[in-house]
Amino acid sequence: MDRDATDDDARHHGGSAYRFAQFLGVVLAPGLLVSVQPFIVALDHDGEGTLGERIVWAAVILLSCAIGPLTIREIWILRGKVTSGRRVHNRAERLAPLTVALGVVAAGVAALQLGHAPPDLRALVWAMLVGLAVTRVVTSAWKISVHAAVTAGTVTILVLVGGPSALLATPLIPLVAWSRVKTSAHTVAQVIGGAIMGAGVAYSVFTTLT
Repeated sequence: MDRDATDDDARHHGGSAYRFAQFLGVVLAPGLLVSVQPFIVALDHDGEGTLGERIVWAAVILLSCAIGPLTIREIWILRGKVTSGRRVHNRAERLAPLTVALGVVAAGVAALQLGHAPPDLRALVWAMLVGLAVTRVVTSAWKISVHAAVTAGTVTILVLVGGPSALLATPLIPLVAWSRVKTSAHTVAQVIGGAIMGAGVAYSVFTTLT
C-alpha cells in the first residue's frame, strides 16, 4: 500500500530519531546527490579530456539533471499542482514533474552526445536518464523511493569510479532507507525496491557505456 499521506502520529511523537530521519532526508536529498555525482566522475584522473573540460561538462549535467528538475518541481508547487510538500509525498502528483524532468535530462544527454563529452560523463548522464525513466514508469503504479534509488545509484558510481575504498559510503544506503521509513514517506518494500533499481541501473548503464 502506498503511504501517500503523512503519518501524523510519527510526525508528532517520533522524537529525536524522527528529527534525525528528517535531517537525513534533507542533506541526502536526490537533488543534492545528483549535483555531486558529475563532479565526482569529472575529477577521475583516468577519464578523457582536461580537468577544465570535464568540469564544464559536469556543470552541464548539473544544470540538466539537478537544477532543471528541481526548478520544475518548484514551478509545480508555486502553481499549486503539488500540494503534498517539496518531497511530493503524493504519488499521483509526482507523475507530471517526472515526465517533464525526463525531457530536461534528455536534453542534457543530447548536449553531451553532440558535444562529444568524455565517455564516462556521457555514461553517467545516460544512467541518470534511464534511472529517471524507470522511476517514472514504476511511479505510475507504485510509490518507489527516489531517495533510496538515487543514494544507491550514487554509491554505485562512487565505487565504480573510486574503487574499493568508496565502499565506505555503502552505509548511506540503509541509513537513507531507514530515514524514509521512519518519516513514513515510504514502506520497507518501497525503499528496498528503490535501492535495487538505483544500484542496478547505475551499474549496468555506466559499465556498459564506459
